[in-house]
Amino acid sequence: MLHYRSFSQVILCGRLSQDARLQNTKSGTSMLILSVATSVSTKKQDGTYENASTFHDCLLFGSRAAKLAEVLKKGTVVCVQGSLSYREVELANGYKGRSASIAVEDLQILANPHSAQGNQSRANARSSRQSAPVPQDSFPNEDIPC
Repeated sequence: MLHYRSFSQVILCGRLSQDARLQNTKSGTSMLILSVATSVSTKKQDGTYENASTFHDCLLFGSRAAKLAEVLKKGTVVCVQGSLSYREVELANGYKGRSASIAVEDLQILANPHSAQGNQSRANARSSRQSAPVPQDSFPNEDIPC
């Protein structure tokens, strides 16, 4: 018998399509609900480009959820890494089906348009890098609260 390791890994970089929502599970665990929008631009036959957006449901569990809920607002650019998760759903009209979401294991904030302090520190970092080379790790990572 052939032995192999299987896994599911998803990496998404995109913008939040709405503010993150914090909820608690029945067992009391914090759960952060995110909707990450990614888009693809395709060239049509007439030479124009058409953008198509896809919205991905992402769930983050644990102590980081409450901290991140305060800073993850609509328009924030994030990179999430996790695995695909499926669950059975039944709607009020009786429809039964499966819903897919990403169980987030790691989340990084790439750009936060709502953080004036973060934007100012990035602007200062850019101007100091232009005048003299500075090691990248000398800048504190203020965007990630945990």
